[in-house]
Amino acid sequence: MDKGKIYIPSTRRTNKRILELKPFQILPLHEYLLTERKSLNEDIEGNYLFHKKRLIRGMSRIKAMINRYEPRLKNIAQIRASVITNWLQHYNLREVQYMAGHKYVSSTERYRTDNLEDLQKELEKYHPLK
Repeated sequence: MDKGKIYIPSTRRTNKRILELKPFQILPLHEYLLTERKSLNEDIEGNYLFHKKRLIRGMSRIKAMINRYEPRLKNIAQIRASVITNWLQHYNLREVQYMAGHKYVSSTERYRTDNLEDLQKELEKYHPLK
């Protein structure tokens, strides 16, 4: 945390990566480490940041809060997908692949949205007034 970065280890499905933390992420994470994480030390196995059961409960609470404002949200994976889609608008494909932890670039390419020009061509092709 001193360097403003977080290490995410690899899993069977993802690659390991080191991500830069944004300034607005550092303070809440630091407060968590000083308060809640200290009380969980004996419950958390290894050098993990979160307790798996509490993380799942926390994600459920986050989903419930978001559902109040966006009832179309089906699951937490939609949030990850929207973040990756947003990244693709701001970063190049390889950077997003690294940040998402995808082993294959094709996994990242799935999140690309159709180009507006392609949609315009399709519209012109099938528009009834053409």
